[in-house]
This record gives sequence, C-alpha cells and structure tokens, in this order.
Amino acid sequence: MQIILEQVIAFVTSAFSGKKERFGPFPLPPALHSLRVGHDLISYGFPLDTCLGGCCHDMLEDCGVSLEEIARRFGQQVADYVSLCSLHPRFNGEHNDQSEDDLYSRVISWVEEHGENTAPVAIKCADSMDTMRFLTYCPREWRVPLLLRAIRWLETGRRFGLPAPMMDDFKTLIRRAESNQ
Repeated sequence: MQIILEQVIAFVTSAFSGKKERFGPFPLPPALHSLRVGHDLISYGFPLDTCLGGCCHDMLEDCGVSLEEIARRFGQQVADYVSLCSLHPRFNGEHNDQSEDDLYSRVISWVEEHGENTAPVAIKCADSMDTMRFLTYCPREWRVPLLLRAIRWLETGRRFGLPAPMMDDFKTLIRRAESNQ
C-alpha cells in the first residue's frame, strides 16, 4: 500500500505542478487539497481505491489528465470514481448550479445502482469537507454556494450511511465555516 500511495503523491504533485488554485489565494498549493481528500478518506477507514479516487478527483477538470491515464496507473475503478466526481465535459469546468446538479445526480444514480459502494459520495463529502476548512480564503460571492453544496453532501453522506465520525467532523466544519461568514 505504501508504494501505491507514494505513486499517487508523485502523480498528483506532478500533474498540479505550476497550477494555481481556481478558488483564489489559498495558502497552499492546490495539489495538497487533493492529497488531503485522499488522506481523509483513508483516515475514516475507506478502501485504498476510494482514497486514490479522492487523490485524483480534480485531475480531469484542473490538470487535463485523461481517464485512460488514471486507469492505467491506478485501475479502472479509480478512473470510474474520478469520472463520477468530476464535472461533465459539456460544462467546460464551470462550477454552477446546473453543473453541480448534474454531478450530484450522476453520483446518486451510480451509488443507487451499485448498492453498498458509496465511494463517490465519500469522495465528494471529503472534497467538500476540505473546501470548508479553507472557505474564508474563497471569494465572498462563492462562499454561500459552497456552503449549500457542503450541506447537500453532508445530508447525502448521512443518507448513504457514511461513517458517523466523518459526518460529525463534516458538520463541525460546516458550522465553523458558517460562523465565519
């Protein structure tokens, strides 16, 4: 497991090399967001493929890495998770209500079809949790939509039975972010 984690860390940091965070002046390089998402998933007890999907979840939109490359390096299941957790290409990377609703619908449909595999919901919850940690650095006009998305993913995580410690931590992050508005 250590070798594959070292490989994903090298892959993510290389892919994000020179990229700027799209949400504004975060104090850390954007690759760290993806790695924190993967780390959080491992720390809450999710399987390795879910962690790898979390580490790679922004690569299609932000780095132009192909699903084929992700599948070649980490397997088709990881590539499927990344595809599900990414904006559909027709939205050209634009985060808005329509693109987020499309992503949400695709994740929910997939999880409902695949029974107990909640990996895409876990990845989106971990992604949103990390965004809540740094919400004060986002442009003010983005904060309410990001908070609303976080609340939606929290409710979804609870609905699909994600681990209680994760959901409790997520709720705490949302409350902290709300109080800083």
